[in-house]
Amino acid sequence: TISVEQPVTRSVTLSWQAPTHNEDGTPLTDLTGYLVHYGQSAGQYSETLSLPSAALTSVTIEDLTPATWYFAVKAVNATGTQSSFSNEAWKTIQ
Repeated sequence: TISVEQPVTRSVTLSWQAPTHNEDGTPLTDLTGYLVHYGQSAGQYSETLSLPSAALTSVTIEDLTPATWYFAVKAVNATGTQSSFSNEAWKTIQ
């Protein structure tokens, strides 16, 4: 007997728009990348993924354990200065 099962995908794809201004309202001219923070408690991020390119405005995070995961992004400029967290998004992985 043979059977085929569709694999369970425990992943999320996040996407966002690149910021165009610094938090003080001045034009953002030196964006170099993003930090994607995620974890299993709202506002408490145990994992960080660095995206070292301003052109990368989406990412897929794979192999998440079953739980509710919370995500937020920070922009990073050429001097390493980080923005405040973006809004928080969440997804329950079954």
